[in-house]
Amino acid sequence: MAKKKTSKPYVYYDTIWKGVGGGLSNPGESRLCSVGKHKVLLTRGDRLDRYGNPVHTASLVRGGRTVGYSAKSSGSATMVVSKMLEKNGVETKRHKK
Repeated sequence: MAKKKTSKPYVYYDTIWKGVGGGLSNPGESRLCSVGKHKVLLTRGDRLDRYGNPVHTASLVRGGRTVGYSAKSSGSATMVVSKMLEKNGVETKRHKK
């Protein structure tokens, strides 16, 4: 018998952009975003990095009170969420066809 090929869960980059937006504007601000069927906690740090860019942290919120792997970077908020989803086993696809 042939084995069934299981597909890896994925989210489109456009879906991340619609759920997160451009990021957070105030230092120390946090927001719970919905990206597809995933809940993401997005936080902006109190301080800037040495180049003057804000540092965003994204964490996956699972059912109950558990939190998945996190990602932290001074890049855009959508990039940080994409990196965090990749750590948690969710692929990011770039273009809808």
